[in-house]
Amino acid sequence: MSGKIDRYKLEGDENWSAHYNDMPALELKPGFSIKVTPPFGGALMRMTIEKGPINFSFYYDVNDSLGLVQQPYWEIYPLIMYGTERDGSIRVEEETGRYYTNEFDEMIDEMYKNTEYQEKFRDEFPEYFI
Repeated sequence: MSGKIDRYKLEGDENWSAHYNDMPALELKPGFSIKVTPPFGGALMRMTIEKGPINFSFYYDVNDSLGLVQQPYWEIYPLIMYGTERDGSIRVEEETGRYYTNEFDEMIDEMYKNTEYQEKFRDEFPEYFI
């Protein structure tokens, strides 16, 4: 019984119920799926977005437990970014995308771009993909 009481205390101490209205409904394009995972590592909620072999996590941190944002924010990891070097070669980097609570639509747009980039560069840069 002690574990259950500790859980309720944690939820109360972090005021989880106050963030209920911050959670938008997720409407994803066909072919995408969501895997809900336990909120480990300080996140209030955590999910994995999947499309075929591509997957990446996103989570919501309300207490700035994991990042440097100093207010509630969403995070995507890994976020694949790319650019072209002067010599014409392609540079691919693995980043962490962070978005304020009110930037959820921007995060969803980045999620789709991230999937597109992973599909495009998966074979050429396998070191960035699980």
